[in-house]
Amino acid sequence: MIDYIDKFFKSKEYLIQLLNKYKTILNSEKFEYLESLINLYLPCINNSITDLERETLSELSIYNQIIKYNIYYYTKRLLENNNIDLKIFYHFYGNKFGFRLSAETSLTKSPRIVKIFDAVITDDMTSVDIYNSLSSDSLREKEIIILNKKIKSIYDSFKQDSKRILPFGMDYDDRFYNDEKEEYLKKYQKALKKMSSNRVLSKNDLEEIDISNTFYKLFINAYGMDDSSLELDTTDYIFGNSHRYMNKVKIKTMPNINLKVNNYYL
Repeated sequence: MIDYIDKFFKSKEYLIQLLNKYKTILNSEKFEYLESLINLYLPCINNSITDLERETLSELSIYNQIIKYNIYYYTKRLLENNNIDLKIFYHFYGNKFGFRLSAETSLTKSPRIVKIFDAVITDDMTSVDIYNSLSSDSLREKEIIILNKKIKSIYDSFKQDSKRILPFGMDYDDRFYNDEKEEYLKKYQKALKKMSSNRVLSKNDLEEIDISNTFYKLFINAYGMDDSSLELDTTDYIFGNSHRYMNKVKIKTMPNINLKVNNYYL
């Protein structure tokens, strides 16, 4: 495994030597920025440069090598300083060889897993996931209104479908779309029931929120990001043993790097 890591992520010495060859074509500001990434003075997910500058730098093969190196070693050091191990796996993603980085922990008196960090790194793309668990109280009423509207929309759609006269040969497609609507209806009704139940957060829930918030803030502060830097990607309603019923995914898309923040509401 170590040989694969060294081959894929290169070494600091190798990257410094390679960067020096670019000294004549990079201005001092960009050279120092790339040097800072190699020295782990800052993470490559940050607001130190614009997306246009990232796009320009991504045309240089060395930039993509530095990103991979920085994501792995900067994250590894950040987590080790907080007594969390960064696990690494290599695999094929599609038809491309790459690595998956992963970090998690468990609760004090429960086997419940708290996700902290995930990343998939291939030759031309890096996708990073960080996680946050939150109390649902502040969003409960808002989400209930949204869910009621979605449920009403599906019922209205069923009423309209019942009044339609289908052209010959359309019966199968109509059944397919009705089955899909039924699935969404059950999902939204289940979410509505759970959100309306006012479930009291358990000690395990509160501990998960505390742990998750700590590491979420660690990454967000390191990346120099805030909520305004992110765009809502998806809202899903999910159910599991840990009583999570809503996941809002926020995303920041940059050249060669995607950052996803997974907000789990308990």
